[in-house]
Amino acid sequence: MAEQNGRELQFDYIKVFACILMLFAHVMLVENQFDRLLRFVGSMAPFFFFSVSAHFSRISKSMLQHFIYCACLFVFGSSYLGLIDTSFVQNLPGSFEVGFMQMLAIVILISPELKKIHRRFGMIFLVLGAITCYTLFFFERTYLELTEPGFALLPWLTITLLGLLITELEINYRIRFLIVLTIVGLVILVLKLSFENIQTFGFTRTSMGIGYIVLGLLFYATMLSLAEKMNERISVNMRLKNVITFISNYSLLFMFTHIFVRTMIINNYTNNNIRIFATGVITIAIIYFLDKIKGFIVIQRLHNYLIINLLGFSFVFLNKNENLLLSVYFILGILFAINYKNFKTYYYYHC
Repeated sequence: MAEQNGRELQFDYIKVFACILMLFAHVMLVENQFDRLLRFVGSMAPFFFFSVSAHFSRISKSMLQHFIYCACLFVFGSSYLGLIDTSFVQNLPGSFEVGFMQMLAIVILISPELKKIHRRFGMIFLVLGAITCYTLFFFERTYLELTEPGFALLPWLTITLLGLLITELEINYRIRFLIVLTIVGLVILVLKLSFENIQTFGFTRTSMGIGYIVLGLLFYATMLSLAEKMNERISVNMRLKNVITFISNYSLLFMFTHIFVRTMIINNYTNNNIRIFATGVITIAIIYFLDKIKGFIVIQRLHNYLIINLLGFSFVFLNKNENLLLSVYFILGILFAINYKNFKTYYYYHC
């Protein structure tokens, strides 16, 4: 893989592209079939984030400290749930669901061990693991009639296993894997057209059918291969590279900020071009400003961050004003996105 100063730039391209997909998924209004298609494509952003996070996940010191770090992500990342649904704290515990941050914490937790087993036993382990996870999901949904709100654990574990496999493959092998995915996708499409009542083959984000998973993985594998080729063959202006790496470094902050901007600033606009462009520009401007004042909002001690979160969620629990709630969740989200890497550093030096 091509690198610059030890950095795998193709993953920066992938993360920036995933941020654009988030804008399609969260900002667009559905006015016609093309809008519906773009929102559907945007719903695949987690494929990119989970696969890249699995690739970079490491245990730097001990499994216990890695677990504590992931637990912090799982708990403190819940402020993102508040941006999506401001009433979720008031309705706990019944309203709690596994959201993006909770699923990301699980992915980061298990990925180092998955990679160890993958290196020892080869790709067959990841493939069999994915098949097992999806088989259990099919049994759970079909026979037990259980449904999970938010990010259903088993299908997203399936996606993580296969996404990690795609990321770890050399590009020549990945192209072969792309051909296999394409064939499987075509077979599923034929089955879907033949048996409309079989939800398992569904191509929607809500059904988490095999069709949706294969299509998302095909999309991710294609974009990763293109990013690698672009990194090898296209000379990108240094200023543009700096912008790409800047957005990539703050992709988590982008996630919190664009939801806030959508809800508080551009929600009254109905033109999709204006909504997407304005949300993207304002989000990047806010991130740039936060980067400049980062020294004032870095929290060195984890217990101080915990106290701030307790005060924030106490305020949320007692307040009904939606704009105030969004602002509190956004502030907690900013602090989380700026400081989450300190959780790992703190425990490595204090445990």
